[in-house]
Amino acid sequence: MWLGGGVAAVALVVLGVLNWAQSPEGHATLLRFGVEGYRDDVVADVDGVLAARFPDFNAAVGDSSDTLHRHVLEAPAERTLWETQAELLADLEAVGGRVLWGERLERPRRRYADDDGADRDLLRLDLGVHDKATHVLLIHPAGTEIPDVRWGGDQRALAASDLLGDLDIPTVAIIVDDWGNGDTPSTRTMLKIDVPLTLSVLPGLRYSRRFALAATELALPDDDQVGAVSNTVQARRWRRERGCDEEIALGPLRPIKPPQRRREVMLHLPMEPQGFPEMNPGEHPVRVGMAHTVIEEIIDEALAGLPGVTGVNNHMGSAVTADRPTMDRVAEVLAERGLFFVDSMTTSRSVAAEATRAAGIPTLINRMFLDQAETDQAQIERLLARLVASARKTGSAVALCHPYPETVEVLRRELPRYSREGIRFVTVSELIALEEERSAAAAKQTAAAGVPEDGEAAP
Repeated sequence: MWLGGGVAAVALVVLGVLNWAQSPEGHATLLRFGVEGYRDDVVADVDGVLAARFPDFNAAVGDSSDTLHRHVLEAPAERTLWETQAELLADLEAVGGRVLWGERLERPRRRYADDDGADRDLLRLDLGVHDKATHVLLIHPAGTEIPDVRWGGDQRALAASDLLGDLDIPTVAIIVDDWGNGDTPSTRTMLKIDVPLTLSVLPGLRYSRRFALAATELALPDDDQVGAVSNTVQARRWRRERGCDEEIALGPLRPIKPPQRRREVMLHLPMEPQGFPEMNPGEHPVRVGMAHTVIEEIIDEALAGLPGVTGVNNHMGSAVTADRPTMDRVAEVLAERGLFFVDSMTTSRSVAAEATRAAGIPTLINRMFLDQAETDQAQIERLLARLVASARKTGSAVALCHPYPETVEVLRRELPRYSREGIRFVTVSELIALEEERSAAAAKQTAAAGVPEDGEAAP
C-alpha cells in the first residue's frame, strides 16, 4: 500500500513537472537554466503574446527568417504607443521574453499630401529570448496608416522613374516663354491646363514676380523620402551593443502619384541678338564680351526678383550663344548658382550647350518653336504633332512656345489628348532627372556586358 502510494505520488510529481515544462513559465525557466532546446518554444510563446496583444498580428506586414521575425503592427485601440509598450513588457516577462531595445522613430512626411504632423511617432521594439534578438517590431498608433518600412535599412531613394513612370515612355517638356508682360485671359487659361508646363519668366517686368510664384512642387526624388534608421548615431551604437543589428529605413515603398498640374519656373535671360540694338531683347541683356563680374550682376539681379527659379534659357541671344568665350562665362555663373540651362536655339551657330555641358551644367536643347513664325492654330497643331513624333522616335523632346491665344487653345485641347495616347508631359527638371537616370541605366548595362566606351567587346 505504502509503496503503491509512493509510486503514485512520484508519478503525480513527474506529471506535474512535465506539464510545467510544457507551459510558458516552464519554457522560460528551463531556458534561463541553459536548456537551449526550449528556445523555439519560448519564441512561440512570445508570438502568442503578440497575437493576443495586437489584433493585426497574424495579418501584419512583415518579413521573417529562421532567427528574426519582423512585423509592422498597429497599437491596440485606445492605447498610446507608450501604454502599449508598458503592457507588453509585463506580458513578455511572464513567458521569458524581454525588450532588448526601444526607440521612437518619426514617420517621414509624405509628398503631395496634406500632413499636419499628427500621429507621426512610431515605436521600434527589439524583443529577445535569453538576450538574443528574436523579433523586431515597428508599431504605429491605432487608426493611422501603415508606415512604409524597408527592412535591412535599404535607404535607396525613389528614382525619377518611380514617380513619373518607365524610362521608355515618350516624354515631352514644353517651355512657355515670355511670362511677365501681362496678366491676360490667355495666361490664366494656360495656367489651368492639367499638364506639366515650364514657365520661362522675363525679369524686371510688372508681372514677373507674380508668375514666378506660380511654381509648384515637382515630381522629383528628394532626401525627405527616406527616414533615418535611428534618431542618433549614438542610439544606433547602443542598439547594436544589445545585439539588435537589424536596420530599418522609413520611406515610401510605393510612389505617391504627383499632381498632374505641375509648374516649374525658369529665368528667360535676355541676351544680345544679331542685329542689336535694332533687335532689342529688353533691359540689361548679357552682351558679347562682357566680363564675368558684369554677367554675375545681371543674373543675380534677375534672380532676386524671381523666387523659385531652377534654370535658365536665353531670350533672343543669337549673338551671345554663338560666342564661346562669353558663353563660358555665363556657364560659370550658372554653375555657381546650381541652375540648369536650355539652349533656345535662336541660331544654328549656337555653342551654348557645348559651353554649359563643359561646365557640368544639366543641359537640354530646344527641338522646335511651336509658334515662332506663325500663330495659326492649324500650324501649331502640325508642329506639336511633329514634336510628339520626335519624342516617340528618340525618347524625349523639348519645345518652346508663347502664351499667345492661339497657342493656349491648341495646348488646352491637344495636350490632354496626347497624354491619354501615352505621351508623358513633364517639366524641364523632371526631364533632366529622367535623362540622367536613363544614361546611368545604359552605362550600367554597358558595364555589365563588358563593352568599353568605344563599343568594342572586351576580350
